[in-house]
Amino acid sequence: MNINKRLAMIFLVVFSLLLTVNVALADSPVSTNPSVSAIEDVQYTFDFDDFNYSDADGDDLVKVRIAQINGKGELLRNAGDDGSGDVVQPGDDITKIELENGRFRYTADFNENGANYDSFSFLMFDEADEVSAVTVMNIDVVAVNDGAPTSADNTVGGFEDQEVVFDINDFTFNDVDPEDTLKFVHITNSVDSGTLKLKLGGDTEQIITGAINIGAQLIADGKLVFINDNPLLDENGAPFTSFTFRVNDGTIDSTEEYTMNIDLANVNDRPVVSAIAEQEALENVEFTLTVAGTDVDSDDANLIGASTDSTWLKFEVDSLVLKGTPGKDDLGVQTVNVAIKDEQGAISEQLPFSITVNQGFEIVDDATFKVTVGSTVTNATETAKVAPGDN
Repeated sequence: MNINKRLAMIFLVVFSLLLTVNVALADSPVSTNPSVSAIEDVQYTFDFDDFNYSDADGDDLVKVRIAQINGKGELLRNAGDDGSGDVVQPGDDITKIELENGRFRYTADFNENGANYDSFSFLMFDEADEVSAVTVMNIDVVAVNDGAPTSADNTVGGFEDQEVVFDINDFTFNDVDPEDTLKFVHITNSVDSGTLKLKLGGDTEQIITGAINIGAQLIADGKLVFINDNPLLDENGAPFTSFTFRVNDGTIDSTEEYTMNIDLANVNDRPVVSAIAEQEALENVEFTLTVAGTDVDSDDANLIGASTDSTWLKFEVDSLVLKGTPGKDDLGVQTVNVAIKDEQGAISEQLPFSITVNQGFEIVDDATFKVTVGSTVTNATETAKVAPGDN
């Protein structure tokens, strides 16, 4: 073997070794935990830095190959500012130039958002045609408020002189953001009759006279109530009163103002016995007293006696007339309690009055009366006015 052939063989061996070492030392590109944050309903534009590209050999990125698409939202290449572009499919390559020029873009589905909302997997190719491992790009979509919520006018019903307790469902709530819920009810004008208030626990109450924001949880807990707190007025109606409100999703009030009507159904009120002055009666002489009373219910015009605790003084049937004749055992001062009732059967509270029974007359025989207290008496032949002690 001549010297030239030996040198050629040595050169080939050395070249082969160098090539082997170079191949062994070549590194694939790497993408480290890439993720981006998009805004709901706003197109996101990827750039080179979003892929967290690195290469130990210093090789530049040539392209990104899409391996798998999750299926939510839309990826576009060759994207334009007018919304145009080509929908990306698995296997499509996105060049570095496209990334640098903002032509690779993503849009989430309309009105949708969330952490780790979407993702796609990809491979990266460098100048040496080295390929990265399959890497996942996570896409978070930040929610935005899509507009003011809406509600609706409503009517709640209750009974005269009783509390009306509001429920959270009395306040209709609609919002295009499905994750939004009713956070506050903003009362803009309070009632003009009765009292609207918050019962905050124990004896603590807050009277609502004007604009106020009320947390939805307070309403859900039954803390918002209305009452017509002057029961003697016998007030009811449909509607009896109303207030206006807006709903709030935690960010913004409804644009419109809504009306909450409050209907109060009539409740039969108890009649009231009118005050009775002190009375006097005579033993063995019939006593009569007409009791008076009032009733705020206009349809209860006819009042009648209901009860008395006297042993000798009773109401006549279907009447307000008390009548009776006291005997010897009834002499002295007595307290009598009386009650009346209306046409619907509601009975008043008992009213006490004082009556004094004095000694009257004693029948001696058919024609003789012994009188000890002045009175008009009748015997078999005449009616006469007699004085105490007369026979």
